[in-house]
Amino acid sequence: MRKTLQAFTVLLLFSVATFAQGKNDSQWVTGYGTNLANHGGGTRIDFNTVKPTLTHFSLPYHFGFNMPCSISDDEGNLQFYANGCKVVNYNNEVVENGEDLSPGYFQNIECDEPIYGYDSYQNMMILPLPGHPQQYVYFHHTMEMDISSGKILYTEVDMSANNGTGKVIQKNQLLRGPVTQEGAFTAVRHGNGQDW
Repeated sequence: MRKTLQAFTVLLLFSVATFAQGKNDSQWVTGYGTNLANHGGGTRIDFNTVKPTLTHFSLPYHFGFNMPCSISDDEGNLQFYANGCKVVNYNNEVVENGEDLSPGYFQNIECDEPIYGYDSYQNMMILPLPGHPQQYVYFHHTMEMDISSGKILYTEVDMSANNGTGKVIQKNQLLRGPVTQEGAFTAVRHGNGQDW
């Protein structure tokens, strides 16, 4: 009986720890800019419900040919999304200082037109900044004509700024470069449950 009670207690604690983890990937934004011919705008996929909820809306920015990046807070509320060119908040507005991301050859081509996004594959990722609630780090990779001269950059976003509509507080900071391989961004949460 005592071993059964201990096993039940461990299982209960494991369930509580799993339930307490953040819901930073609970909402996804995808789609094409509404101003593109024959495209219906954006779709928000909300995984906070048992059956995911789809919401269609007028998307002011195009995501290119890749999947966009989005981040939710620990409760699952959408904070912002990015397309390699801009950081856009949950109201579909560019956050303060949230333009002119990923400088270089392709940024000049793809980001100057409002219908485009930075075309890259698995080259973007957003993570919560450990120890700083409502602050996030957006990692993005630049591409150049010579593929071996791309860079991995990071941009910090503070969503507590401007009454919760956000502000980019550091932009296009060099993390690594030049890099010879495009894409393949991934992250793993540290065993301490806080760091990445």
